[in-house]
Amino acid sequence: MNQLKNLKEIDMLPLSNDYVFKRIFGKGGNEKILKSLLEAILKIHIQKIEVKNPEIPKETIDEKLSILDIKAEINEDTIIDIEMQVGNTTAIDRRLVVYNAKLIAGNTKVSEEYKNVKDTIVICIINDSVVKRNSYLSLAMLKYEETEEIRYVNMGYKKEEEYLTDMIKYYIIELPKFKKKNNSGHFKHFICL
Repeated sequence: MNQLKNLKEIDMLPLSNDYVFKRIFGKGGNEKILKSLLEAILKIHIQKIEVKNPEIPKETIDEKLSILDIKAEINEDTIIDIEMQVGNTTAIDRRLVVYNAKLIAGNTKVSEEYKNVKDTIVICIINDSVVKRNSYLSLAMLKYEETEEIRYVNMGYKKEEEYLTDMIKYYIIELPKFKKKNNSGHFKHFICL
């Protein structure tokens, strides 16, 4: 205990360290901490949370092995992947799409009705600014393009659907933007990554 008091802030590993992040949020027994993090990001109430094996098995010999940072199931109907990426963010968008596709494929069972396929959410916390948006937290979903005049057919819809589905979501949290917002006096009680 005395050794902890003597540690300087510089000696402590940041929460954005991949190992520290996985040990705090992805370790069995720490579900309450993970639940709090997910509720803050997703703005939902979580009834049940279960940490899962983060390895997604290969289907073929030449397929790339995927080991997620944290894999969890919430409320028995949604699979979550949380990635802490402080290093290489090249093609991060493509990596997240591949992880999500594997989550969906890995949870689709033979003879299961498609309406029972679980929702998937990929959360990526990155130490980079990659999204050209004025927000530290960006939500992306499968969205329809705006209807072009040449394709317009009057079907009587006052408002067209904007999204194909809400079962696939990507949350990207950019730490430099979060820190800039935090330094401006906001989020005094929020966990600082």
